[in-house]
Amino acid sequence: MTVVRPLKGPQEAFLSCGATFVVYGGAAGGAKTFGILLDGARGVSDPNFRGVIFRRVMPNITNAGGLLDESKKLYPLLGGVLVTSPRIEWRFPSGATIQFSHLQHVQDVESHKGAQYTWIAFDEITEFEQFQVWYMFSRLRSPESEWDPWMRASTNPDAASWVRQLLDWWIDPVTGYAIPERSGVIRYFTKEGDKIVWRDEPHPLYTSFTFIASSLEDNTELLKKDPGYRNRLKLLGHVENEKLEKGNWNVTAKEGIFKHHRIDRDGIHPAQLPEGLIWLRYWDLADTEPHEKNPDPDWTAGPKVALYTDEHGTDSLYIRDMAHARLHGSRKRAWMRGYATRDGLDVEQWIEQEGGATGSEAAHDYQTTHLAGFRVRMDRPTGSKSVRAGRWLPLAEQGRVYLVREESGRRPDWFDTFLSELESFPHGKRDQVDGVSGGYAACKDKQGWWVS
Repeated sequence: MTVVRPLKGPQEAFLSCGATFVVYGGAAGGAKTFGILLDGARGVSDPNFRGVIFRRVMPNITNAGGLLDESKKLYPLLGGVLVTSPRIEWRFPSGATIQFSHLQHVQDVESHKGAQYTWIAFDEITEFEQFQVWYMFSRLRSPESEWDPWMRASTNPDAASWVRQLLDWWIDPVTGYAIPERSGVIRYFTKEGDKIVWRDEPHPLYTSFTFIASSLEDNTELLKKDPGYRNRLKLLGHVENEKLEKGNWNVTAKEGIFKHHRIDRDGIHPAQLPEGLIWLRYWDLADTEPHEKNPDPDWTAGPKVALYTDEHGTDSLYIRDMAHARLHGSRKRAWMRGYATRDGLDVEQWIEQEGGATGSEAAHDYQTTHLAGFRVRMDRPTGSKSVRAGRWLPLAEQGRVYLVREESGRRPDWFDTFLSELESFPHGKRDQVDGVSGGYAACKDKQGWWVS
């Protein structure tokens, strides 16, 4: 007989926790993925149990040693049979199922509209947009299951992620490390608009939540089997070692050039916009979808911006929308045309043009075919990305860059992804900031100032 049991300590606490939503981890090597798989195994004797585990992109599921390979060590012991078409799914003798899925694009949540899941898990939750997580949370419905529906997530630290704010009460604000005595303490939350409201006592309208911290020290099996793992973490350098070995949620690779920005994180209501703004959308293009050899390519970003200059000659930059996706070829062009259609014919579509004959051909195609009928301007910027961002840096530092909420007043999810990228710029991903740099230059160009 094969006996599988959780590791003593945090993994055991994770699997026995009764909170509806639990985030587990905070460092590398804490047996997080196997803990997720074990947690799902709790429900497989129920014929009405329906579970799903998400990774951001499919290669994270199918890569050697990844989620699928780990599941093969466990689920066959419970009678699970792996089915790979039309989706990757484990089917158990009771009739229970656990599906493996991805949410590569934000809009991929739409494929789960109407679904009812008993159990939802996110492996590496910091890789997901918060809209995706909260949307899927709404899919926790299990009227026929013997289980009350629940959600689980694993994570490594990411100071720039929205998850850092979610876990704020459990993290020491000075050191960035998890507070040991708070690990596993259950609190209760609800959302009022886009704001999370917490309380310490149960309430029928609030959801129970906790964070359970784990580390490499908790995974005694890994340390025995692979004693060199700790040293490999040290080879990553100070910052990554602080994050992955020590679980530091505050450490960042380098300070970004926008570290002193004064952009209001909550944005402004459209009613606060000055009159007479002329909007344009500026496209910073990429053309690669994630795949096994390149799971994290650049993004295409298209901010919609406008510049207001008052009677004293003082500029204010407004950002009203941010198109942001990793698409290729005809899918990308159709997606861009969709944004242009929503923007309307009055909004110019500016596109960054690469040099050489290829760039000229692409420019011709956008103007005559892909975005035919719209006002398309091609732009050949000069100077490094940091230099171009530096042109609107003073506006950000003076609090004269404004993010604009939706007409309903809702704070859109792109605020957080944009601000995270901004605060680490020029390190890490830069596509959204590059798009705003291009948009600012285009606005100045329309005013007669050549800054490209």
